Amino acid sequence: MSSLIHTFSGTVEGPAGRKFNVGVHGHERRNGTWAGWLTFWPAAGEGPVLSTGRETTQPNRDDLEYWATGLDATYYEGALQRALDAIEGVDREHFTAQPRERERAHAVLNPFAVYLQAPHLLDDELDALHPDHLRTIIRAYDLTDSSQESLEELDRVALKAIIQATVKDRLGE
Repeated sequence: MSSLIHTFSGTVEGPAGRKFNVGVHGHERRNGTWAGWLTFWPAAGEGPVLSTGRETTQPNRDDLEYWATGLDATYYEGALQRALDAIEGVDREHFTAQPRERERAHAVLNPFAVYLQAPHLLDDELDALHPDHLRTIIRAYDLTDSSQESLEELDRVALKAIIQATVKDRLGE
């Protein structure tokens, strides 16, 4: 389960002049370290909430909090761009999400490559991702026959289970 670690006191400007509030979230990994990522939500209250992939791994929560307090507006602006780049079909001029196409999904990681590198890392890598990133991975690598609507109903645990089981199955594990 993730925790809100820090909230930036200002806003960051995104496409079409939209303002976003910024928060650093984190969660404890199985090995005791803490993964951290940034979440952006519209200051006006309308529109999608965006999230980066893991931005840092720190030895403990206190160090993650310290890392978060050292970030500045320039870092947040770059992180917002990374979060936008991870979303398929963003109309940057009007900032509206277009329908995702399975063939063009932009996954933030290749689950097969991670698993082949070190099987235990896949779980940690998936833990650090927002559920939207997990859905994108599932679509990009055709890891399920489920429709987009049914994937939207699944939580992080179920999405991770689909990825892990399918990767192991396809690799003959």
